[in-house]
Amino acid sequence: MNKNRLKQLRQERKLTLRELAEKVNISFPNLNAMENGKIGISNENIDTFCDFYNVSADYLLGRSNYRYTNDKSNISFALGGLEDELTDKDKEMILNLAQSLADKNKDE
Repeated sequence: MNKNRLKQLRQERKLTLRELAEKVNISFPNLNAMENGKIGISNENIDTFCDFYNVSADYLLGRSNYRYTNDKSNISFALGGLEDELTDKDKEMILNLAQSLADKNKDE
């Protein structure tokens, strides 16, 4: 697993290792060892992290730079962990801007 991704995702949420350990129900020593690449991660824990961070397993494992697979309605990848600080209207505006840019690129 890409230990930097695990740490990056945690830091984006502004969580300490202890806070994350509590939220995902993984012991602090194990989580610390996973983040530092000292131990591997089980499939169950991959699922736990993917669900918690709303990312694909490929992204978490460093096999892809795309956080999500096929969910076009999900814009969290562009929000850098700020989705909780934005209103639904803000998110709709971002989606509309992205669609406008995509439409403009089709015409070029």
